[in-house]
Amino acid sequence: MKKTILTRSLVFSLLAFTIACSSNDDNQNENGFKIIPPSQPSPLIQPSGFYIANEDWYSHDKGTINFLDYGLNRKYRIYREANNNKDSLGATTTMGVAFGENYYLVSKQFERFVVTDKNFKKVKVFSDINGDGRSFVGVSDTKGYISTQNGITIYHINSKSIGQNIAGINSQTGNMVYVDGKVYASVQGVGLVIINTDTDMVIGTKPGKYNQVTLDKNGIVWAGKGKEIERINPKDDKDIKTYPITNAPIEGKWGAWSPGSMSPSMKEDAIYWIANDGAWNGGNKVVKFNTQTGELNSDFYTLGQDDMGNKLEFYGAGLRVDPVKDDLVLAIKRSGWGSNPSYNWTRIVSNTGALKGQVFMEGGTVNEAKGYYWFPSIPFFQDNNAPEILVNQIVLKANKEFRVALKDIVVDQDSPYALIEKSVKNLENEFGYATIEGDELVLKPSSKIGKTAMSMTVISNGKKVQKNVEVWVRE
Repeated sequence: MKKTILTRSLVFSLLAFTIACSSNDDNQNENGFKIIPPSQPSPLIQPSGFYIANEDWYSHDKGTINFLDYGLNRKYRIYREANNNKDSLGATTTMGVAFGENYYLVSKQFERFVVTDKNFKKVKVFSDINGDGRSFVGVSDTKGYISTQNGITIYHINSKSIGQNIAGINSQTGNMVYVDGKVYASVQGVGLVIINTDTDMVIGTKPGKYNQVTLDKNGIVWAGKGKEIERINPKDDKDIKTYPITNAPIEGKWGAWSPGSMSPSMKEDAIYWIANDGAWNGGNKVVKFNTQTGELNSDFYTLGQDDMGNKLEFYGAGLRVDPVKDDLVLAIKRSGWGSNPSYNWTRIVSNTGALKGQVFMEGGTVNEAKGYYWFPSIPFFQDNNAPEILVNQIVLKANKEFRVALKDIVVDQDSPYALIEKSVKNLENEFGYATIEGDELVLKPSSKIGKTAMSMTVISNGKKVQKNVEVWVRE
C-alpha cells in the first residue's frame, strides 16, 4: 500500500480541501454527514508562580509549603492557610509534585502522604505508607508509587487508598521516574531498579551506585552514579551510554535523604545539577550538561556571597527547572549551621546563567531579618493544562495506507510531546485498522466504503483525554 506522511499543516489543508469539494453551505457532504474541521490548540494557561516544599524546623514544627509568584511576592505556609490552620503536613517534608488534578506531598514521619486539590485543600492524609516517606511518581491516571525507606508502596488514585509494597524492593528508595510503562527507581545499596507498572513487578536491576535519576524532555532516562552520568533509552534498556563527570560528581543523599539536584529542562536538551554537593547538603556551584553532545559546562553558575559577605550554599534539592519558564529556581541558605540556616533566599537564574531575581524568605522572628529555619526541600510547579487531540475527522481512500505525525495532532501546552502517552483503537465495523507505529498514527482502511470512527486516548502527567475521531473511507 502507498504510504503518506503529512505534517500538521498538510493534514489541516487536506481536511479543508475535503470540506470545499464535498460539502454544501451547511458543511454537509453528499450523504448528509457533517464535516468537522480540526481544532486549534488551546492557549497555554500560564502558571501564576511556583512552590517550595520545606522540611521545616524539625522538633519545632512540621513541614510547610511556600508560594512565590513570578514577581517574587511570597505567601508562607499555604497548606495550613488553605485548611483553616487545622491541618499540617508530616515532619520533614521531602517532596511536592503536581499530578493529575492533585498535589502529592511526602514527608518522612507522621502525616507521611498528603493529597490535596489544586488549591491545596486537603483531600486525603495517610500516616501509614509502609515506611517513612521519600518521593512520589505518578504512573497512570489511576496509580502512583511512593518511595520509602523500606521500598516502594503503591497508591491507588481512584479509591484514594494505600496498596501493597512492590515485591523484591526492601531498601531505602529515593528518586523515581516513569516512562513507557516502566518506573526507574534508585535504591540504596542495590542500584537502579526497573518496574513494569502494569504488573507492579520488578523486571530488571542495574547494579551500581545509582544515586539519582531523572527524565529529560525526549523521554530518555538519566541516572547519576558518582563520577558518571548514564543515558538509558527506555525503549531498549540495553541502549546505554555513560559520560564521565569527574569534576562534577552526582552524590547520593542517603544519609538525611533529600531529592537531590538533578533537574532537566523541558525546553532545551539539558540537565542541571549541583557540582560540589555533599552527601548531606551544601555545594555552591551549578553545572549544565548537554544531553545531545555530552558537553558539560562546569562554570554555568556559582552562588557567591550574601550582602554581608557570608558564603552561600544550597540546601535539600537546591534547584529545579521551571517547566514553562525554563528558569532555574534555586533554594539557598547561608553556609554553615548555628543561626545560618535561618537566612534563606529563593533565586531565579535563566538558562544562560543570568541572575533574574532574588528574594529573602522571611516567615519568622528568629533573626533580625525576620528569617526562619525553613530548611527548603524542593521547588515544585503548577500543571494547568490538559493534553488535547486536535484532529476531529480524517478522510481516507479505500485500501490505501495513511500516516499522520502524532506531534501534529497531539499537544499538551505545559508538557513535552515525548512525555505524552498515546493509544488508539481499531476502526469500527470492519473498516480496517488504526495503530501507532513510533511517532505516527497509521490508518489502514479496508475496501469497505462509508463512515466509521476510531477512539484515541492520550495521558499526560496524570490527565487522561479520550476522543472519538470521525473517519471517512471513500473510493
